[in-house]
Amino acid sequence: MQISNTTLLFGACDGRRQAGSGFAVNNKLLTAVKSFKIINPRLTILTLDTKWFGVVFVNVHAPTEDKEDNEKDDFYSLLDNILCEIPRGCVQIILGDFNSKIGREECFKPIIGGHSLHQLSNDNGCRLIDLATGRNLRVKSTMFPHKNIHKGTWRSPDGRHVNQIDHVLVNERFNNSIMDVKTVRGADSDSDHFLVAGRLRVKLKIRQEIRRGGATGRFDIANLNYPVVVENFQKGIEEKLRRMTASESGREVEQRWKTVKQLIQEEAEKTIGKQKTKKKTWFNDIFEEAIERRRYARNIWLSDTNSVGKLERFKMRQREASKILRCEKRKYLQNILKEAEQNFTSHNTRDLYKKVNFLSKKYKQPKKFLKNDDGTLITSKEEIANKWANYFKQLLNCNTPDSLFHFENMETNNTICLAPSKEEIQEQIRNLKNHKAPGEDGIPGELLKSMGIGLLEYVSGLIKEVWEKEVIPEEWQTALIYPIHKKGDKQLLAVSL
Repeated sequence: MQISNTTLLFGACDGRRQAGSGFAVNNKLLTAVKSFKIINPRLTILTLDTKWFGVVFVNVHAPTEDKEDNEKDDFYSLLDNILCEIPRGCVQIILGDFNSKIGREECFKPIIGGHSLHQLSNDNGCRLIDLATGRNLRVKSTMFPHKNIHKGTWRSPDGRHVNQIDHVLVNERFNNSIMDVKTVRGADSDSDHFLVAGRLRVKLKIRQEIRRGGATGRFDIANLNYPVVVENFQKGIEEKLRRMTASESGREVEQRWKTVKQLIQEEAEKTIGKQKTKKKTWFNDIFEEAIERRRYARNIWLSDTNSVGKLERFKMRQREASKILRCEKRKYLQNILKEAEQNFTSHNTRDLYKKVNFLSKKYKQPKKFLKNDDGTLITSKEEIANKWANYFKQLLNCNTPDSLFHFENMETNNTICLAPSKEEIQEQIRNLKNHKAPGEDGIPGELLKSMGIGLLEYVSGLIKEVWEKEVIPEEWQTALIYPIHKKGDKQLLAVSL
């Protein structure tokens, strides 16, 4: 899932919508991502490529202190087995919600340091220290001197207790790689946990993405239903076409096509415009104002956490924001149902089924990356394109047959094939289906149907020249293949014959 300039890699929750872990990766670092594995709802692993060593992040969500010992034993046993499988030459960083209070015991000082928020370790804390001791890890979240407000990571619902239960560990060999770990209370995530920030000194292996040209965004063809828009589009095309034809004598077919394509795209973007897709339209000004009031109340409470009145005011604003969110989402869904009912009465089946599918389909986690045969992730766009190219090369190309059939045509067809006329081309354009995806040029069929007489004559002359010279523009020879996934792992491409 992509949000702004960040990509979320996450696992699923359990049956009770509890636990769950994942990573938020800046898009600039995606090319350094080597693999992402989901072990279970409590454990996920992210591996990054660096210049010298690989960096393996293990995100955990440990059982709480009141859970059964058997559940805790199973969790830490599985975590220990995972750490055993990580190569020794990698930087191992284990982080997340351990639900562990680590104390300041002198006997554990080489492992945990002496700057914890707590004096004594609880049962989960002792288990975490045992794991760190056995795997030669260091608890970095309790090694840096900070104020107590920058140590606590979780606040109880009543606001009276603050605990340090989220931790960051690293293997002893790379102990100096982590420069600092502290709590950042200003980040508002509407959670009882505070954000824990750390500084890691490592040089990533980042590959530069190659930017490709081409059409971006679809034209808002719904505006073609207005006669004024169509008229303005045709007038703009005619005016630009007159200036273009006056200075294009002697141009080749390829150059003529690129010029007229650019002319259509520019005028369409000017008069028709691009589609503007807004996700979560229920996130309107009313909800944003509620979020701002909640954020303001939270900042006031953080300045004086001992004030009961400020805490109650923050909780009130929090409940208010949640109530407004539910109300706006309910209004949004009701509006969709009303629009679907109107589409049904007006026999607009296309928009009707789009709304029905939107309401009935469940969320499916998108797969942005691919996997190599060894299970490692492919995150670079260039490498993903090459992977698809090799896949279709194996899938669509067959081996040379053992025996060949030779056919000799004894008669020559001397029938003269005339170039298509303007009327024939106009008829074919009129027969184009609506609501179909455009080709590489980004020009849908609806735009071609709306072009004026001048552009029709120009396109007819271009097609006639292609017919006579037998020279086809490069884009006309490009075929787009869109894979439709059926079953299995979406990230693994395997040719089955």
